[in-house]
Amino acid sequence: MNDSNAITDLERRFARRFLDMLLLKLLLDRPRWGYELMTEINRKFSMKIGPGKTYPMMKSLEAEGFVRSKLAYEGRRKRKVYHVTHEGREILEAFRRFLYAQASS
Repeated sequence: MNDSNAITDLERRFARRFLDMLLLKLLLDRPRWGYELMTEINRKFSMKIGPGKTYPMMKSLEAEGFVRSKLAYEGRRKRKVYHVTHEGREILEAFRRFLYAQASS
């Protein structure tokens, strides 16, 4: 792997982890479903992420134990509502401390 590919891979992994943390941060406020997360990210950060990114990321966060999902029914509509777990809160705090340490040094 040449330096250019390594840097691109590193940037991609950082962006993915940053988005993971952003999703967890939004879930700290209250449980949300995927479409609501996409809308809130667009509203707060003018950043559009679609279902092709959001739902695989949520599935990955759930597999890692950082979020849990539960089916909620609104009339006839069924939605998967996500909430942050204790482990999710811990990783978010660790990420915050890491960023603070990097900015302080």
